[in-house]
Amino acid sequence: MCGSLMERPPWKAVGIAGLGVVYSAAGSLTRVSTDAAAAAGWPSVTGYVTRTWIETGSTAGNRGLSHPIYTPRVAYDYQVGSKRYASDRLSLAEQHQEMARVDAEAALAAYPVGGAVQVRYEPANPEHATLVVEGPGSILYLMLGFGLLLGLFGLYCLWRVLQRWRSNPLQ
Repeated sequence: MCGSLMERPPWKAVGIAGLGVVYSAAGSLTRVSTDAAAAAGWPSVTGYVTRTWIETGSTAGNRGLSHPIYTPRVAYDYQVGSKRYASDRLSLAEQHQEMARVDAEAALAAYPVGGAVQVRYEPANPEHATLVVEGPGSILYLMLGFGLLLGLFGLYCLWRVLQRWRSNPLQ
């Protein structure tokens, strides 16, 4: 399963890749969780949606095929004290991306232009605001699990190399 481990040890690359993915996912999980916990205590004001749109991008798939990705976007104005602000941050977490345009349109249905929205803002920095306070998305947990699997596979391969070396140290 681990190939010719003594000639080309894949466990090094697999283990390092796994650790990199775990490090990245854990950092993102920590940041998003901390931001969400802080934002849950932020004050809120009523704001008004000024514009909605869908950003279209693409992601690479198998065999060089690209797949469209649709990101719903919402711009809104709000006022804190006597100062007016504008933002287009929907969530403190990663941007919501949809594989189908109809799903992105459905997400925007909750934000009609001219409609009122509750805007949470950071008291010390009111231009830092959001409409949705949520924790990390499932993709971060998937990345963490995938990284752990890669790391475990790398450790398994290392263990196999050490077993072979212990049974015949001169090879």
